[in-house]
Amino acid sequence: MRTSFFILSALCLGLLSGCASGPEEHASSREITGAFVADDSQLYLLPRFEEPMRFNAAPFREYRALMDSPLREAVACAQMYFHEDWRDPANKAKVHGSYALLLRPEQVTAEQAAQFKLERIEVLPREAKYVDERARYYLPQDRSRYALAFDRACNLSKKGGSYYSALFEGDGERVKLPDAAALAEKGKLAQPISARAQRILPEREDKPGVGSAAGKVLGAALIPVAVPVFVLSLPFLGPDHWK
Repeated sequence: MRTSFFILSALCLGLLSGCASGPEEHASSREITGAFVADDSQLYLLPRFEEPMRFNAAPFREYRALMDSPLREAVACAQMYFHEDWRDPANKAKVHGSYALLLRPEQVTAEQAAQFKLERIEVLPREAKYVDERARYYLPQDRSRYALAFDRACNLSKKGGSYYSALFEGDGERVKLPDAAALAEKGKLAQPISARAQRILPEREDKPGVGSAAGKVLGAALIPVAVPVFVLSLPFLGPDHWK
């Protein structure tokens, strides 16, 4: 009996998730079907099956400035990413969003790097392999600049390499919109945006009822929004860019 107990204890320690209850990180994919900037100067992103999210539009404007420059052709990979921490119930409506880019250094001048506040990064083979493997199985990632921008569709070298990194990010919140159907139709994207999401939960989801409303956040405020003043037209890089 004692031998069996020690074997069970060793197995518990060896498992990544552990046998004890505690915070868990869940990674998933998310599809953004609509997006627009409203007259309140906020960027609204409309996910499929979940409440809309709103962010300050300033980082998005910086991103568009980069994409309207010759650096658009230097982008090697890009990824949208959302991070939520639900360990405090008061934070359930809060979300951190980012859009990260990797650019080929040979196509970036020193002046451009300074203008757009690009950061030079060196990716070692072990990091490239680690990020690729975790992305393959939708496992939580470290929030390094390389991991934030990584998308397997980009076919980045598994040997790593040198890149310039651009990171546009901000804190936002989930909201409820009046006339949501009309706004969703008005801001509908011709091509949905594929994003990665990471959510920290306060306890394991192996109990009845836990996690059953993961996509719906109770307490999201009703936000009046006028007709969008700027409907986004394919603002984010899609699969065609990597062909």
